[in-house]
Amino acid sequence: MTDDLTGNIFYRRDDREHFLLEMRSGDDFSNISTFVDQVYPSGATEDFDLLLYKGRKLALRGSTLIAFEKEGWTVFPSFGIEVRENVASMRTLIRHHIAYMQAIRAAWVGFTQEMAHIRTTIVTAMRDVDAGLSVCFDSQHNAYVLKGAHVIATANIVNRTQIPFVVDLVSENLKAGLILPVDVPEEQASPVPPLRQFHFPRDAQFIDTYRIAAKTAICADEIPF
Repeated sequence: MTDDLTGNIFYRRDDREHFLLEMRSGDDFSNISTFVDQVYPSGATEDFDLLLYKGRKLALRGSTLIAFEKEGWTVFPSFGIEVRENVASMRTLIRHHIAYMQAIRAAWVGFTQEMAHIRTTIVTAMRDVDAGLSVCFDSQHNAYVLKGAHVIATANIVNRTQIPFVVDLVSENLKAGLILPVDVPEEQASPVPPLRQFHFPRDAQFIDTYRIAAKTAICADEIPF
């Protein structure tokens, strides 16, 4: 799989940038990452079966239903995506969808790995400033630098270039004896519900009763190739 998505039917620059912005704002995409890893592992864009169900095509990967045809649309039920059949063949749509979801997973995994490295670097940098400093983080990538039980500095950090600024800020606040009237938020304990996985034939009734809502409007004249 390539990271170049410019020819992908599902790629929209605004949507992609919105996803990246949400990721850096603290939204958790680990459930999507896990689901895609289980159903669409890397290099598996061709690894699915097309079958007929009541004269219409459906796609399975193992026993998991990943797409089906309905009333002139191709439906990807786990993500609530519907695409008109005249955009491309079902096989092409599935390959493009898998490639795009794998790219989202790769972006999330890379981001979480980078954030882990950044947090380790921040903790080390704070201890170099003062051995009595500790650092806590929240789900929106905010860092709280504490001296004992008191917060002396906060910063939202999503890349390494911000670390020198935080070091300078903490050093200045230490010298000034500044204590911020800020409480360290408790970690959000409620888990994100996993995406539903559809199975065939157990979910055959779902296909029969599904109603098109046109959630995704991708028209044939918008195909980027």
